[in-house]
Amino acid sequence: MPYYSARSNGASDKLFHKIADATHGLVVELCQLEKQHNAHLAMLVHMLDSVGYTALHAADYQHEAEGKTDNLAHQFLAIQIFPLQECLPTDHKAQALHAKGFGIIVNDVPNIPFLAAWNEVQKRNRR
Repeated sequence: MPYYSARSNGASDKLFHKIADATHGLVVELCQLEKQHNAHLAMLVHMLDSVGYTALHAADYQHEAEGKTDNLAHQFLAIQIFPLQECLPTDHKAQALHAKGFGIIVNDVPNIPFLAAWNEVQKRNRR
């Protein structure tokens, strides 16, 4: 899994793209699960969107700055990836409150436009 690579030695040329790609797959799958089960996984999706958005930008910066941003981007991603393990249990606890009409978490985390940015990058790469 590319997430574990992000916490290991250095960033390869394709690491940021791999992280963004893996994140995209996870977010799309989670959004489908939310619809299928009428549930909210808002914290997990929010944090994954943040990771994906950062990885997309890191890939661009890596190219533009000839790798000079890699260490900071690598550190930033590691900081974001670490708490992912707590997101699903948090979302699980919130489900009962969501069912009662309390939108804790689902109404509290801002949208991060990762999927839109992903689509833009895909469009740009096809040209």
